[in-house]
Amino acid sequence: MGKGSRPGLLAALGRTRRWADRHAGGLFLLGLGAVLLRQWQLWQRDQRKLTEIKAAPPLPDLKDWPRLPKVSALVAAWNEAEHIRAHIESFLKLRYPHKQLVLVAGGEDGTFELAQPFAGEQVLVLRQAPGEGKQRALYHGLKMASGEIIYLTDADCRLDDESFERVAFPIAAGLEDAVTGRFAPLVEQRSHPFVQMQWCVDHYGRSWMGDYLPGLIGRNAAVSRGLLAETGDFSHPVQIGTDYVLARQILALGRRIAYRHHSLVATEFHTAMPGYLRQQTRWMRNILIHGKDFGAKNQSGDALRQCISGALLLMSSVAALVGKGAAAAGWVILITYAWLSRSRYLWFGQQSLGLRIDRRAYLLAPFFFLLDQIMLASALVSYLSGKNRMRW
Repeated sequence: MGKGSRPGLLAALGRTRRWADRHAGGLFLLGLGAVLLRQWQLWQRDQRKLTEIKAAPPLPDLKDWPRLPKVSALVAAWNEAEHIRAHIESFLKLRYPHKQLVLVAGGEDGTFELAQPFAGEQVLVLRQAPGEGKQRALYHGLKMASGEIIYLTDADCRLDDESFERVAFPIAAGLEDAVTGRFAPLVEQRSHPFVQMQWCVDHYGRSWMGDYLPGLIGRNAAVSRGLLAETGDFSHPVQIGTDYVLARQILALGRRIAYRHHSLVATEFHTAMPGYLRQQTRWMRNILIHGKDFGAKNQSGDALRQCISGALLLMSSVAALVGKGAAAAGWVILITYAWLSRSRYLWFGQQSLGLRIDRRAYLLAPFFFLLDQIMLASALVSYLSGKNRMRW
């Protein structure tokens, strides 16, 4: 574009802005009508989806399984003193007969010391060294695992028979080599409005997924020992993104990751914003950092576009709040769309999960939306600048 054309373009943009400001009221009503129409269409689609959701298929009794191979649960626990006892106890209560927990524990809060008394026939407690990280901890722990199936979960999870067996059975029966389930909040957290929003957003998105996924949910996944060996047994150097990297390695081998929608492991959700932002930012950076390395250019590209959109939306929000006319009207339309979308997710969760949604979740939905844009912008800044790029 030549220098002479720039003043003309700027003048045209200025005229367009002034015209939009003069007609802000009409444009607002038009935009609001479009938002309401689109949300009505999506709500009708959601209703149809609810009728398609089937009850959990019956899980075969253990006596009817073709075989009961040993399953080793592999867990890296760093500074998990708050959860480690409940986690180990939930594992020991599992009815599956041939099981082993390999716990690589450490931290400044005494996690290793709290876990050590549980060491025995079914629980092996190893010390995790400072700076070792999750990937190296799992690498060392896997060497001590004796199971044919490796079950991956986290120390803040509470295991139960149904969720555990639903991901183990397809591998034990020789139907799959990698299976992943989902997660849900701890029972005592399920009335918290922020937790309800997180759960319903995640549940809504995963309800549209098929029988196979492009990723692993590291809180609730099982992989055959043979397939893990093919991926390198966690020997690949990874600072963050262990679960993402393992999933990409499995897919690179031409294998599939089966999805068991009805396997729900209870885990701790964040109830405070700082912890939530750190977690979500890290998950987004995992895709940005590792996506291209494993040929997932579409996935990493989508993540980058989301991050850029989040940053632009935050900047436009600031401009709209200090501005007037069409800019302010457009911001209100956008927030209205986000509020109605989040309300649909909450309603969908209420209908399909049997949740009693706290009214505050609906009222705070726009705030939760903006919080996610902050997360996306933060992930972009840390990724591009390199600062805290590998921060856990």
